Amino acid sequence: MKFKPIYIWFAAPVIIVVAWVLAFYIPLSSKIKVKNQGLSRLKTEEQAIDNDIVNMLQTKDKGAKMERFIKTFQANIPVFDDFPKVMKDIARTAKKNGMLITDFNSSFTSIDKKKASALTYPVFEIGLKGRFLEMGKFLEELESNKAFKGIMNAKLSYDEKEYPVLTGIFMIEFKAWKEKQIVESK
Repeated sequence: MKFKPIYIWFAAPVIIVVAWVLAFYIPLSSKIKVKNQGLSRLKTEEQAIDNDIVNMLQTKDKGAKMERFIKTFQANIPVFDDFPKVMKDIARTAKKNGMLITDFNSSFTSIDKKKASALTYPVFEIGLKGRFLEMGKFLEELESNKAFKGIMNAKLSYDEKEYPVLTGIFMIEFKAWKEKQIVESK
């Protein structure tokens, strides 16, 4: 019977520890796990929201860049109604480069096409007379013109009587707005 008090003294702390674990530790640890799971869900939601905000800001920036690009694009291409000014500039450029414009015909078949595009591409046949280097310089300056699209066809010829002077016929395609376009900022 002497062993009973020893069991009580050893069993009492074990029972207290087991009771403490069952009463406090297990419920607290489960609450902590639930809170950690909720916290990790909140962190993933926060990360998703941050990514969405970054994507929205990038989209907004891209939209603003595209709007600026469209505005500069619209400003650089003339309206078809203003095309006589462009033709006068071409004539001035030719004269400045020592070129003589012998013929200037328009091909309106390119304008009459019914496309959904807001741009039209008129084609002009330009007859030039001048030296080879001056003709090249004129075509380089013409290429820098904001309405220039490309040379569709070119034909150079020379007459032995006027040897250094060449005669050329160029089919040149231009680009122009059918009507004035305005990009509205929102």
